Amino acid sequence: MARFIFVPVVSTAMLRDAGIAAAFLGGAKILRDPHESGWKKGFERRFGTGCLSEVGANDSLYVVCHGAGYPGSKQIGEKRADGNLKTYTMSELATVIAAEGLTKRFRDLHMFTCGSGLMNKNVIVDVPAKAGWMLGINDTSIVARNPEVSSKYQQQESIARTLFNALRAEGYQSIQVTGYLGDIVTRPPNRITVEEFFGGEEHGLDWKLVVR
Repeated sequence: MARFIFVPVVSTAMLRDAGIAAAFLGGAKILRDPHESGWKKGFERRFGTGCLSEVGANDSLYVVCHGAGYPGSKQIGEKRADGNLKTYTMSELATVIAAEGLTKRFRDLHMFTCGSGLMNKNVIVDVPAKAGWMLGINDTSIVARNPEVSSKYQQQESIARTLFNALRAEGYQSIQVTGYLGDIVTRPPNRITVEEFFGGEEHGLDWKLVVR
């Protein structure tokens, strides 16, 4: 199994973060579409040579991009080199992932974006792994502690859950999506931590949820 990093919006900052992530993951390969737009981009996608076509079904893929970092956020994005902001909803990101040639048998996707696993404050409660009950989400590192969540919070989905649903709609029937319960903090040359949204403490990458 190999590890790959996908940078959906290319900028100096995102390539820097991707480089730190690659070092943290032991030398993961960074993947990016070299064409922001135009016929070459469409040609490569149409003929199966998109930038994710080399990722195998049993590999792991880490998406590096800026997230809003708050519960229930809907988009990720970054400013491109030309200064224009490019954003993706999770439906749009799922379409891009499929268009870039990721095999439909793929399983293991991680969202290295701030707040990608957050739903609401009830996600973090006083348990060893400090995570709470989340509707329809399974994760061995998350212990159910607070089933009495209002219907409002039950309806507030995380980035990870929304992307999971969008990828399933694109035909990824074996997919699981890992989100993180705070801000992704990168420090050169090879350190990544998760800064807790409700409290500011730093944790390892076990501060997560996995949507299956």
